Amino acid sequence: MSHIAPNIVVACVDFRFQNEFLAHCNKQLGNKTFDYLTYPGASKAILDRKSRDAIFSAISTLVKIHQTEMVVILDHIDCGAYGGSVRFSNIKDEINFHKEKLTEAGELLTKEFPEIKVGLLIYNYRQNKLLTV
Repeated sequence: MSHIAPNIVVACVDFRFQNEFLAHCNKQLGNKTFDYLTYPGASKAILDRKSRDAIFSAISTLVKIHQTEMVVILDHIDCGAYGGSVRFSNIKDEINFHKEKLTEAGELLTKEFPEIKVGLLIYNYRQNKLLTV
């Protein structure tokens, strides 16, 4: 059995969406094997110094043992770690907020792991689709 997983997905822990996250990630990544890390808020966890250290340590290990080529950060609307949808006046503002946070988190990942590609996704459960940032 091969121990190569060319992708790592860092997703939110929200139980409501795990099946959808996995299904969409399989489709988005062309059914390639991926490691799956979950943290509250996904991008928020990367932006937080304490949890970032743990995430980057896990990614570093996985890059070494599974020959990772890309890390995908997957946020979703109505994320409790960010205060939920009620924090925003409309869906457009919420999506733009996640785009900003994902971009910031992606920049940190690129700085730490310059050899790894970074993908940024938002799951819009109301439309059951992934948005690429």
